[in-house]
Amino acid sequence: MKKALVAVSFGTGYIQTRQKTIEAIEEDLKKEFPERIFYRAWTSAFLRRKVLENEQLQIGSLDDILREIHDEGIRDVLIQPTQMADGREFKEIRKQAALYAGSFETLSVGRPLLSREADIRDMAHVLESLFDWIKKEDMLVFMGHGSAEMDANPYRQLDACFREDGFAHFTVGTAEFEPGFSPVMDRARERDPVRIYLSPLMVVAGDHALHDMNGEKEESWASRFSRAGYETESILKGMGEYRPVRAMYVQHAKEAVCLQEDYDQ
Repeated sequence: MKKALVAVSFGTGYIQTRQKTIEAIEEDLKKEFPERIFYRAWTSAFLRRKVLENEQLQIGSLDDILREIHDEGIRDVLIQPTQMADGREFKEIRKQAALYAGSFETLSVGRPLLSREADIRDMAHVLESLFDWIKKEDMLVFMGHGSAEMDANPYRQLDACFREDGFAHFTVGTAEFEPGFSPVMDRARERDPVRIYLSPLMVVAGDHALHDMNGEKEESWASRFSRAGYETESILKGMGEYRPVRAMYVQHAKEAVCLQEDYDQ
């Protein structure tokens, strides 16, 4: 029986960060599941149109891809999202998968990066190791995207893990929704660091990283910290560039197959 693997991402219009992040995750997934035919889907219609216009690159929606897979006679499908959290976008992916409940013999959906307490703990350890060069007199601020409709808030949980592990000089805020920017500014005032490092807690270093975190506009995080008197430095690397982070996505896909964790659980 032919089998399919679908990597579902939000997408990005930045070619270089796409190659280093989304495509790197896809390559790792393909290596783990060589027996599966690989497909790519993006959830953002705007970005699908943008790359088609700018690069003549055709990328389908999840609905497009699932219809294509079905028409090709494949009946075993594994979907692995590259979303960070179990929020609105991931829930929409599950809803789309549910529409095909009767179309495939097996349809499994892996979980996003930070969907369980164990994931958040693992992510904390990964980040503590990757950024262990940050001195305790400095501070590392992660900017997550944030999401609506989350059952729990992984960003606050991740911040709590850093504190428990003795990494109170690491902290997490979000560009949208909760917890926002205020908690990271409060932590800076509490700690009075020598330097503040800024890093996107997002798969790609796209618009949010380049403009909302690092941009020159008044409301960017770098500008707000600078006005408050802090020296800042931005680390413009998406989470998909880090091999241990990509390995977590691969593990989630493996669990989805082994435990048959699909859309309706």
